[in-house]
Amino acid sequence: LTLIIFAKQIKNLIQIVMRKFISLMMFMTAVFAFTSCTTEDQNEAMTLTGTWQGDLGIYMYSDRYNDYYEAYQTTIQFNSSGYGSTSGTGYELDRFQNAPWNYIYNPIQWSVTDGTIYIYYPKENMTLRIFDYYLSDKYFSGRMEDGTEFHLTYVGNFDFSPYNNDYYNAKTRN
Repeated sequence: LTLIIFAKQIKNLIQIVMRKFISLMMFMTAVFAFTSCTTEDQNEAMTLTGTWQGDLGIYMYSDRYNDYYEAYQTTIQFNSSGYGSTSGTGYELDRFQNAPWNYIYNPIQWSVTDGTIYIYYPKENMTLRIFDYYLSDKYFSGRMEDGTEFHLTYVGNFDFSPYNNDYYNAKTRN
């Protein structure tokens, strides 16, 4: 009789352990089912998010003065649409010397799709594609679709508020 009671206790213990094991396995399956791995585009977008400064290879043409002017510095900010997102909004500020304006400010919309970075300029209805580039947490450089090379360094934060809603800042030219 003692042996039968002992066998039933062992059987009950095995059932309890098995139920807990099965519950744990079901929980782990649910966790893995709802947790997705980040894609390469998501990784690039997360690295791109932030503010970069340097030479974006920007030239602007003035019809009035019939001349081209080169930006000496570009600051561009990529704001993510949220964690895991491959797109967002931001701002670009191009600074000039010896031009009829001090700077040109543009809001942007950006995305990363199949390894290509797209920057859309709504005010100019223009999209820039960057597909040949190097991107790390400190440097962003490469070549745009038209062959223009660029070199930017991560700067963290930049105050764009003095430039908001002002497309360009004209100055008097003699």
